[in-house]
Amino acid sequence: MKASADKRLLAAAELISDSAVLADIGTDHAKLPVSLILSGRIKRAFACDINEGPLLFAEALIKERKLEDKITTVLTDGLKGLTLSEITDVSICGMGGELISDILKNSLSEEYSRINFVLNPMTRDDALRRFLAENGFIIEKETAVVQSGRVYSVMKASYNGKPYKKEESWYQIGEIAPIGEGKKYIEKVISRLEKQSKNPNEAEKIARLINEIKEKL
Repeated sequence: MKASADKRLLAAAELISDSAVLADIGTDHAKLPVSLILSGRIKRAFACDINEGPLLFAEALIKERKLEDKITTVLTDGLKGLTLSEITDVSICGMGGELISDILKNSLSEEYSRINFVLNPMTRDDALRRFLAENGFIIEKETAVVQSGRVYSVMKASYNGKPYKKEESWYQIGEIAPIGEGKKYIEKVISRLEKQSKNPNEAEKIARLINEIKEKL
């Protein structure tokens, strides 16, 4: 069994705090916490999932790497049941943006203000950014990753509880810089919007949005 993480998870790992106590939500066979523990980056971790199947794979990898004293598996729905005061970092990777938003919303707490959030939406990145803005999360850093021909966003966020608004183009591309893989990400967003613009009721609004985004390239 391989403990190595893919490019998305490697990008997420770079945004985790040093010496963190990590809660990895929707853990992918515990690959992220295992790789971070083995590299000495974090102190300990909770590998969490709502389903027993992924946790069985996680437990097998943790046992294989003899990390039972460092990583605890938790059968739970999102962040529910976790003691947030024990946690410094939360990673939620490989889910849709709307599901990530729901997970954050369902356990919203003042404890969030001391937690570093690392998020990797597979779809509906715009919905996640809108949720973050409307609920007082600041995107501190955001990068794009190309894997298997698809482009993804990986973001680092903090919470201050102060909602804010951004221009519509920001919800689409966030803090991603238009260079390297970031340029590919923005081009993907434009392509998606162009398909949506075929709807005559949305064409004019989407055309303006596309022009706003193209100005950033």
